[in-house]
Amino acid sequence: MTVCLAQFVIGTVIIGTTGTFIWLYKSSYLHTNPSKKRVIIFSRYPRPGSAKTRLVGELGTYGAAAAQRLMTEHLLNRVIGFLSVNDAVQVELQYSDGSADEVKYWLDRRQSCLPQFWCSPQGAGHLGARMSAAFSKAFSEGNDSAVLVGSDIPGIDSAILAEAFRSLEEGSKVMTLGAATDGGYFLVGLKRDSQKDLGSLFEGIQWGTAEVYQQQIQVARAHNLRVHTLSKKLQDIDTPEDLPEFEDKVGISLKELKAPVLSVIVPTYNEEDSIRSTLDCLVSNIRFPRYAEIIVSDGGSTDQTRKLVKEFAESCTACKVVLVDSPKGRGNQLNNGVKHSSGFNLLFVHADTALPRAYDSHVMVTLAEPGVVCGAFEFALDVLETEGTDINHSKDSNHHRDPVSTIFKYKLMALVWFTNRRARKHELPYGDQALFMSRRTLDAVGGFPEYRLMEDYAMVKNLQRLGHIKIVDGAKAITSARRWRKHGLVKVTGFNRIVVILYNLGVHPDTLAGWYYGWFR
Repeated sequence: MTVCLAQFVIGTVIIGTTGTFIWLYKSSYLHTNPSKKRVIIFSRYPRPGSAKTRLVGELGTYGAAAAQRLMTEHLLNRVIGFLSVNDAVQVELQYSDGSADEVKYWLDRRQSCLPQFWCSPQGAGHLGARMSAAFSKAFSEGNDSAVLVGSDIPGIDSAILAEAFRSLEEGSKVMTLGAATDGGYFLVGLKRDSQKDLGSLFEGIQWGTAEVYQQQIQVARAHNLRVHTLSKKLQDIDTPEDLPEFEDKVGISLKELKAPVLSVIVPTYNEEDSIRSTLDCLVSNIRFPRYAEIIVSDGGSTDQTRKLVKEFAESCTACKVVLVDSPKGRGNQLNNGVKHSSGFNLLFVHADTALPRAYDSHVMVTLAEPGVVCGAFEFALDVLETEGTDINHSKDSNHHRDPVSTIFKYKLMALVWFTNRRARKHELPYGDQALFMSRRTLDAVGGFPEYRLMEDYAMVKNLQRLGHIKIVDGAKAITSARRWRKHGLVKVTGFNRIVVILYNLGVHPDTLAGWYYGWFR
């Protein structure tokens, strides 16, 4: 317990120091690299029920909110690409319908990598008043030109942003507009010399109608502004009829938004004692079996594991169960299981772990939260849960029926508490907690490292660069306590911590695997 407490304190100090460094770096950057250009993105926090409401009938509340989130993130990726060759440009995302804490959780990992990117709330009033306030803020903060875009136009790319800024350099008193296919506009750019006109430049516009673009041109000319129209006309995403454009540009199918299939990947190697109960639990506790599949990725078992899986697959009518052969090693087996899967979301479950009821719903809701790239369940041990949750049920595994001493239970309770605290505080769950993520996210980090050990730890570290890892409150992944019962709490937990330390010091995971599996034969 003392070791766990010390690790917690050290981790807290490291994270706090890192956060301070990032803040100082961003402050230093903005003072030493004054930008003269700014990209302003108008977006809405993707809250189910209030985001993209005209798409709810087609996609549902969660699907419509996901569309809003995905389009904003898609645009941010495009803008980041623009910044790679225009590093002096600032980017400000102005949001509505979300608190500062919600937006920070959603986008803070992106902000930490880009000192010239930050978020702030939109101003008050109608759309025109908010646009005027955004430009006024940009010019008052020292920018010579600014371009404002909406987040629901997935066709915006680096070339369009470059053209917009070039057009603003062609003389004075210029307004740049990007025409939208519905009669509105997707981009507006201004220079500082139009600042005195901002009070009325976006007034008298019938927002939300097919006349917006033409009305804006008339108002601009009334203020003696020369209007430059961008070479491309783009489509925004407001109605179900616009969704093919979303699929084409964002690369996400409507099927994924409406009813994403969940693929459950189970790596096995000589798991005859537990695999049947694990599969029974996966099938009985799923809420929507029609939208799920189970892939058992076997690493060459020499016991009855493969036979048991085949028998289960033949008898299961609730969902598809498939056995695939893989090279031995959990990282290899997980990646090979993914190759044989078809789901949009992926859930990785150890063969000695039982998941909670409606675990598929937990996966869908958790991954829908803005900022979350991966989730996991609370850590739990079968000997501490109610009867009937013991993972090992083979007649040859009699150790699980032996009574557990009260002192040993208290030790295990401390282990569970510290494990869950570490997982939440540092967003660092392990594979025992059943990691889940979208296929896109897995592809973004290049899959699991194909190690024999530490593949889950390395994966979580990679994922932390993309976003947050959330632990599902009140939903437990109950894993077998067989290792701790067989080898003892101090030996197993102590060696696990030593392995993590050695890994962080640069020892290769395959070398660690040789020591680990040799120690726990």
